[in-house]
Amino acid sequence: MDHQKIDALPSTGPKLWSYKSPEYMNYPSAAGFCTWLAKKTGLPFKLPTEAQWMYAATDKGTMIYPTNNGKVEPCKNIRCVDLKGPQTVGQYPPNPMGIDFMMTFHQWTQDWYGDSYYWDSPKDNPQGPNQGTQKTLSGGGQLCILSYGWRLAI
Repeated sequence: MDHQKIDALPSTGPKLWSYKSPEYMNYPSAAGFCTWLAKKTGLPFKLPTEAQWMYAATDKGTMIYPTNNGKVEPCKNIRCVDLKGPQTVGQYPPNPMGIDFMMTFHQWTQDWYGDSYYWDSPKDNPQGPNQGTQKTLSGGGQLCILSYGWRLAI
């Protein structure tokens, strides 16, 4: 579904929902947006699992970073370090799968966070723990990615 079609849908959701700048969205709002969009379009929208996010972000596991070329190149394929205003969809090239991961922001997944989940998880398409107290975020600002990695819980 392209952005023009989403723009044409009558909005009954909160005004803060914007695909152009999804900054500061909490988990209930992100999951709620997917539910709202699925109802409006009749398509099966939902947040990805952490494994699905990683598969898509890394071009099926062939790249380290979710950029157009697998490298971090500030001002070319990710936001410049001098943050001026919100980042918008389409500001930088998408990854080879055609997805814009907007590396400046963490992105919600549907998984519960589990410290040791991946030590014992299924190898193919793990779905995350069955329960928990925190949801998992993937991605993040380029400084977070370069310093700490992609995975965190909120």
